Amino acid sequence: MDKNLVKKDVKTSLGIYAKSSPTCGEDEKAKNSTNTKVTKDKGISKTELKLINQKNRFKRYQLLRNARRIFLDYAKENKVKTCDLHKVSRTINCKYALSAGYENVEVHCDSKTAYYVGLQTCGSVWTCPICAARVAEVRRKEIERAVGNGYGMGYQSIMVTLTFPHSKKMPLKELLQKQSLALSYLRKGNSWDCFKKNIDFQGLIRALELTYGANGWHPHTHELWFVSPRLKEEGIKTFLTNRWINCLEKAGLVSKIRDKKTNEALNKRAVDIKMNCKSSDYLSKNDNLNWGVDREIAKSANKGKSKGLHPFELLEDVVGNASQSLVQYAVDIEENYSQLFIEYAEAMKGKSQLFWSKDLKEKLKVDVLTDEEILENEENLEEEGKLFDREIYFKEEEWEVIAKREMRAYVLTLLENSGENIEKEYENLLNEIAVDVEVFKVIQEAKIKSQKANPVLEEDLVLIDECPF
Repeated sequence: MDKNLVKKDVKTSLGIYAKSSPTCGEDEKAKNSTNTKVTKDKGISKTELKLINQKNRFKRYQLLRNARRIFLDYAKENKVKTCDLHKVSRTINCKYALSAGYENVEVHCDSKTAYYVGLQTCGSVWTCPICAARVAEVRRKEIERAVGNGYGMGYQSIMVTLTFPHSKKMPLKELLQKQSLALSYLRKGNSWDCFKKNIDFQGLIRALELTYGANGWHPHTHELWFVSPRLKEEGIKTFLTNRWINCLEKAGLVSKIRDKKTNEALNKRAVDIKMNCKSSDYLSKNDNLNWGVDREIAKSANKGKSKGLHPFELLEDVVGNASQSLVQYAVDIEENYSQLFIEYAEAMKGKSQLFWSKDLKEKLKVDVLTDEEILENEENLEEEGKLFDREIYFKEEEWEVIAKREMRAYVLTLLENSGENIEKEYENLLNEIAVDVEVFKVIQEAKIKSQKANPVLEEDLVLIDECPF
């Protein structure tokens, strides 16, 4: 092994842990899950955490509605037929339209949460805040297992962040193409093969992340490498920085002719490395994997930092005034957020959020589900009893009222908090929407007649009345 890459006096993998870094056993015991960690570190009770989760869910449904509105407006502008809306984005019908074979929308529960069954899911981690949160929750646990198992096998995890300069003049699709090209250059050639051999490289998990700020779109990757415990950061940093900058030049992301200031900035920021990385280090760094039940807490910890906006945060300002977050990150408040989100959605279509090296899952003994498998198995199987046993369902016309009045998150929260009053709360809810259900039937009949005469998309987001909460 190259002497420049090796730490001296490291006899076993157990000797590499800093005081702040738990061993494999301690890491497993702590379980690093955000819910457990936040509850312990922040002094938050289970009741408070439940309220935070419900608040976050309410926000995600609001963002989903805004995403739906953007896609519907885009479809209308481009004269897309109603039957072809799914080609624009499956997110349009996510948690909104009934799945094939279902006549009713059911509400199921586990020991902690209530959730819908019988609704379409889009599975998009890029454009759907609901699906993204569910997938992220599972992905976090998979990464925790990978890191814990890796340490148990004698490897350390190091986090490598690769970034590059960008500006508003550069379209996102072009940036992603050139980034992909640079990453492919990085891992080609004899020097890369020798480097991997020297560090006992076992594989990597790569997460693609995107933010938007004053300098436009900022795609970057966070990679978790599983390598020998006997490494020097300096040797890795020097090799990777020089090689990555060279790859950026080849891909056309940086000029070969640079002034001193630009060159210093590149050498300082293009590559960031964290040795002896815990799973919590990697997860807290990756904004996409934080888009889960702990999002509100994760965001509060980052206030004041110029990290840019997660694309979902653009959805906050589809309607209404510019948010404080946009002002904070110095984004031009005159920009068209809807247009930005469409650009983002088109550029990310078909791309993977997480990539695992070949055979790494098997090597680390981690079973990884596909996004589709995660969303098909929404129920959390636990030994504790269910929140309620009452059969809860909504007929199609009842669900239409709930969806159009944006009561989806409200209904789940109401049922979760109902306790022994579940029967009464369910009955009150049906009575509350009964009048609107009859009104909707009349509107729906008129709409069907209109669409038969004109199959081009009609306005599809008319509220029956204002949501009272």
